[in-house]
Amino acid sequence: MCIPTVKCSPPIITRLLKNKYDHFAGNYGNAWWKQLDEFVSFHGPILFTTNCIVPPRSEEVRSRIFTTGSAGYPGCRHIEADEIGKKDFLEIIALARTLSAPDEIESGSIVGGFAHNQVMALADRVVEAVKGFLSPNVAKVLAEQFGLAGIGTVDSDIELFMAQ
Repeated sequence: MCIPTVKCSPPIITRLLKNKYDHFAGNYGNAWWKQLDEFVSFHGPILFTTNCIVPPRSEEVRSRIFTTGSAGYPGCRHIEADEIGKKDFLEIIALARTLSAPDEIESGSIVGGFAHNQVMALADRVVEAVKGFLSPNVAKVLAEQFGLAGIGTVDSDIELFMAQ
């Protein structure tokens, strides 16, 4: 499985999904504004969790777009939570099984962020800042939006953030 990332969600989600699901391949594509070209070559279903949607040019691409949560777009299927808050993504999975694999658009390693050298130089301070602010919020979002509960302690979350 590969998820086209529209760069509206943090890269940590990709890393956590890869750690939790062996079949998760990773990110496909570049910036959100390249959707018009990259979604054509992706060939698979696309799930938007935020409204970073560039209006698709073709009905073929629109037919592969799903939304959930506060995201939505005319003519695209929306995945609602049931009465206990669970979302059923089986329609997306079933569609993915019928479609062809993505065309390769890039290869090699991709360095995320433009200040990674500076962040690594200040890694100890970054870790302390994340411990004090971000980890509980990330765990809550992952549990509520993606069903990834039980991420771990603050320290184990930080370890996931900083893993190479």
